[in-house]
Amino acid sequence: MAHESAESDIMKLPPRNPKERLVSMQLIHCTYLQAGMICSAGAFFSYFVVLGPCGFWPSRVIGLRDDWENASIQGLQDSYGQEWNYSQRMMLQRTFDAAYFAGVVIFQWFDLICRKVRRNSVFRKGMLNQFMNFALFFETAVTAFCIYVPGLNYALSLNVIRFVWWLPVLPCAVYFFVFDELRRYPGGWMERQFLF
Repeated sequence: MAHESAESDIMKLPPRNPKERLVSMQLIHCTYLQAGMICSAGAFFSYFVVLGPCGFWPSRVIGLRDDWENASIQGLQDSYGQEWNYSQRMMLQRTFDAAYFAGVVIFQWFDLICRKVRRNSVFRKGMLNQFMNFALFFETAVTAFCIYVPGLNYALSLNVIRFVWWLPVLPCAVYFFVFDELRRYPGGWMERQFLF
């Protein structure tokens, strides 16, 4: 982000009030209550997308943790009546942990692209920062390395995931991107409420 060029209207803005805090309640609201919650929703959706085809529907998963982690239970039933022993459950847990991790990384792409500009549209600014583009590629490569390299993924409590399990977070990430673009519309209600 340090290599990002200045926004086109930066000199038209009045100076910041020196008594105004850099970390305001509006900034905290935008980062934690908006971006954080949308990212969590997308990552948890990825989590449930992995569990669903394996037989654990959300209605079955809620409140299951004590039985799930109990090594003495060797016949835990899923939503279809299949029984899962402890080692199978731990393998599945590493799989949905990897999907959750990949979902967070995918969301971070969109968050970084949105954060590169404050007032102008991302489409006006473009993706000309080669350092940031490399960082997006590198972040994805490190994530894939952690998930797909045998031994390393086991040490990190991850498991190999299908490519489609990287994608369930996309609706939440696109929603966040569109919301952030609408927030920048000049003079609009969203700009007054959410621009920090």
